[in-house]
Amino acid sequence: METQNTPTLDIKEFNPKEAELQALADSCSTIDLSDLKAVKEKRIELKNARVEVTKTGKAMRDGANAFAKAVIAREKELVAIIEPEEEKLAEVEAEVKLAQEREERRALLPTRLERLATIGDAVEATEEELLGMDGSTFEGYFNKRMADKTTADRAEIDRVRREQEAEQQRLDNEKAAREREEKAREEERQKAEQRIAEEKARMEREAKEKEEREAREKAEAEQRERDRIAAEVKAEEERKAKLEADAKYQAWLTGAQYDPETCLLVEEGNEVKMYRLITTFTK
Repeated sequence: METQNTPTLDIKEFNPKEAELQALADSCSTIDLSDLKAVKEKRIELKNARVEVTKTGKAMRDGANAFAKAVIAREKELVAIIEPEEEKLAEVEAEVKLAQEREERRALLPTRLERLATIGDAVEATEEELLGMDGSTFEGYFNKRMADKTTADRAEIDRVRREQEAEQQRLDNEKAAREREEKAREEERQKAEQRIAEEKARMEREAKEKEEREAREKAEAEQRERDRIAAEVKAEEERKAKLEADAKYQAWLTGAQYDPETCLLVEEGNEVKMYRLITTFTK
């Protein structure tokens, strides 16, 4: 294709190129995909054609915005003819390149396995995983495992140290516990002797208090008995006095010829006065 040096606003400028691009895209079907050189050359030819179409489209878009939209649409139509083929070949090229790199790494596989074995971390990596790593990726993987192993070793050392410290602490605690037990037993013996002495003193005190309480209770019982007899004597005297008073009162009522129908009794202080109805008059 010839490069156009002057922009044009005629969308038909693209028309002659369509057949060429279609022919270029169709030619991809005849390529031996196992021939990496042929694949690469055809991809570059497609790329150049695509770049040429894009350049032509850009030159035509400079005319006016409205015309540019039509150019862009036509550009995309033309690019769409060959771009899938370009992308497909690029994928084939990438896959072939990746396969070649994996084969090249296969020669490094024994060395990589030997290096990983020196770490001693018991982590297993498959051959497929190692073949999928490029040089920098493998080095990063190797360094991380080395760092993890170092961290694990330090953690193990710390664990052993902590266990030793814990064992020493346990022994110290047992010794301290024995000393506390001996001290507690001695204190308990002293407390037992003190409790015996206190119990003896308590029993003596309670015996004395009991003796004093019984004497006091006896005296109180005798006093209550005397008070009871005195109260009974007093109550008998009051009863006799009341009977005598009642007899005198009844004798007075009888002597005064008391009749409830015609007499009225009125108490004034210590005196009882009797009023008698003499007679009544009916009007």
